[in-house]
Amino acid sequence: MDLHETSMTLLRSLNQKDVKRAVSMWQDAFPCKIGRIFVLNLGTVTARICKSALGFLNKKTQSRIVFLAPKKVSVLHAVTPKALLPKTLGGDADMDSYWCMYVEQQLQNESEARQQAYVSAAGQRGFSCWGA
Repeated sequence: MDLHETSMTLLRSLNQKDVKRAVSMWQDAFPCKIGRIFVLNLGTVTARICKSALGFLNKKTQSRIVFLAPKKVSVLHAVTPKALLPKTLGGDADMDSYWCMYVEQQLQNESEARQQAYVSAAGQRGFSCWGA
């Protein structure tokens, strides 16, 4: 999680209830097991907020969160293949190109699913494209 563009406006809008809710959703409802989360590029204020949010987490979850200073990004290279890290973190992955391809594929899949549902619904109602 790279927080280098976190704005003060966003941080000012958060209160303790928001933080508790976010922590609860992440800790108790996130649908996958998280082995470790690296939090990068924290500003001074953001670091205080994130570290205070740790108090709401159980000890096991707390131990899985690692805060890294910008100069310590090399720690990621020891545990994550460079092919999976974006170039901004010293990796080889071109996330901009990947993201565009991913979005295009999702839109295509969604369009095909809608079209298939439409054809299926029309067939169930006895409509035919061929006039038979």
